[in-house]
Amino acid sequence: MKINGISYWVKNEKYEMLNIDDGLKTLCIPAFMDKVNGEVIGLCGSVKKFIVEDGNPNYYVKNNCLLSKGGELVAGA
Repeated sequence: MKINGISYWVKNEKYEMLNIDDGLKTLCIPAFMDKVNGEVIGLCGSVKKFIVEDGNPNYYVKNNCLLSKGGELVAGA
């Protein structure tokens, strides 16, 4: 499945980020996203801004960094 430049892998009703279109500047993590692979974001290199939709139980943005709810840095500086 592909939505807004992001390819998703769906297994057992869980959504995982699989690929990001090169050149994507803003990455919006949907409310339904279960797992984000920081290495995929790092390989893209063009992402400058992160947004997490309301209702996502797994991720948040602080100081333009994408963090897991446990506080682990997923992507950003």
